[in-house]
Amino acid sequence: TLGSMTSEDLSGEAPASVWTVGTVEDATSTYWSPGGNGGQFAFYNDDSWQYTYTYNLNQLSSASIDVSGLTPDAVSGLALVGDVYWTQPSGPCDGGGSYSEELEIMVSIDGGDWESRGFVESAGTWRTMEAPLDLPGTASAVKVGLKYDDCGGNWGYGVAVDNFAVMVPPDLELMGYMVYK
Repeated sequence: TLGSMTSEDLSGEAPASVWTVGTVEDATSTYWSPGGNGGQFAFYNDDSWQYTYTYNLNQLSSASIDVSGLTPDAVSGLALVGDVYWTQPSGPCDGGGSYSEELEIMVSIDGGDWESRGFVESAGTWRTMEAPLDLPGTASAVKVGLKYDDCGGNWGYGVAVDNFAVMVPPDLELMGYMVYK
């Protein structure tokens, strides 16, 4: 797993508007609740900051992960894997929804600038996600992040994550096809 992670405000407005660790009870507000997880998890609830700050852009980031002992093929095959509650009921920023929001996968390779690896797809409940990090085989260290954006000040909903790790996903081998026909 990723171990200790840090959270920071990227909007320059609200150093307190960051991710929290807690339970469903801690995370739930009037319009958002990541039900279905019996333990603790990291979450950001934009709903709970609606009357405090006008714009929330923040990121949950891992510490630097040493990948120098891996083969170049293993490094280039690394993925971010974990459980996510990301419903995004009003759609992404470019969709124009009144409460739109986005969750973006970010990487920093060998201490460099943060780069996007695409957006997390939404679902109606907790789900396990796997996102390739598309690292060069020559990378020796990587940091990963999840960047939440309420699209410039929309009163969005939120996101919750649990059990995240950077790993080489297992190869799956098709053992049979239409075996009952």
